[in-house]
Amino acid sequence: MNMKVIVVIDIINNLNVLGIFTDITDCGSVLGADLTEVLKDIYKAIQIAVPVLVILLCSVDIAKAVVAQEDKDMQAAVSKSIKRVIIGLVIFFVPLIIDVLLDLVGLASGTCGIGG
Repeated sequence: MNMKVIVVIDIINNLNVLGIFTDITDCGSVLGADLTEVLKDIYKAIQIAVPVLVILLCSVDIAKAVVAQEDKDMQAAVSKSIKRVIIGLVIFFVPLIIDVLLDLVGLASGTCGIGG
């Protein structure tokens, strides 16, 4: 594990031991119920839009490369497509990653159900 990540987790653990984060028991007290619902809706839209955009943009790039019939263009299109898929996966799984990290440091509220 990266040393910076370990230091950040240690700092958060120390703050949690001091009682700084113990007052946060539900997400309604932090974000408010309305804002939590809006964020859930926005993230659901993102989870639908990102895969659609990745598929469309990759298809357009690969189609352009096929029409151009250049190996250089095809390699560039495949490279861009791989990068887009990786970025799309990261965006799609951000709430899970945040939940796991916050669970490691003992903060149970996590992402407040946003994206879950």
